[in-house]
Amino acid sequence: MSEINEKLAEAFRLFDEGQVEQSERLYLSCLCQIPNKTCDEYKVALHGLGYVKSELKQFDEARSIYNELHEIAIFNNDTTEKCIAIHQLGMVERMAENYEEARRLFTMEYSLLHQFDIASSLALAANLYEQGYVQLLQTNIAQAQEFMGKSLHYARLSNDDISLGCSFRGLGEIQKAKGNLKKALQYIELAKKSFEEANDFMAVKELQRVLD
Repeated sequence: MSEINEKLAEAFRLFDEGQVEQSERLYLSCLCQIPNKTCDEYKVALHGLGYVKSELKQFDEARSIYNELHEIAIFNNDTTEKCIAIHQLGMVERMAENYEEARRLFTMEYSLLHQFDIASSLALAANLYEQGYVQLLQTNIAQAQEFMGKSLHYARLSNDDISLGCSFRGLGEIQKAKGNLKKALQYIELAKKSFEEANDFMAVKELQRVLD
């Protein structure tokens, strides 16, 4: 599977660099070459393709992909993978602007993380970020700030630069929505430093969208 793993890494790199169509072709090629749907490589390829389909706004296909990953997790009795699939389905609904469904899925994920005692700092930071961001998109600013503040708390505990960058960016967007542009710029600068530490230069580039 070394050749497949190299292709998967290349597909991820292409997606990370914004070459989404090229990434899609490579993920599809990988899936065609993996006969065993229970192996890790198949799940990695499927997960990556889900990101691609979401980015291309092909939401029905993205839902299908993450529902398949959800079914695989249930079959394997893997609660962690089940929560990840639910999280990704929530992201799809958020991107598709189905905010109530997104909130339902992220609330479900949050409950499962605690129910099965798998609530790592990183998982909680990602979940609370999404809950806060959906609230922001629904212009529930006070609730958005509460969730995003908790997300930052867990992001700091996780010591993960991507998670920190996302939480700072979210708080920057909230401050912008409140009209506090100086505070928004401070958070965006912190987000930039975190993303640079993680070498996520696409995320750095996308920060300009927040300031526009």
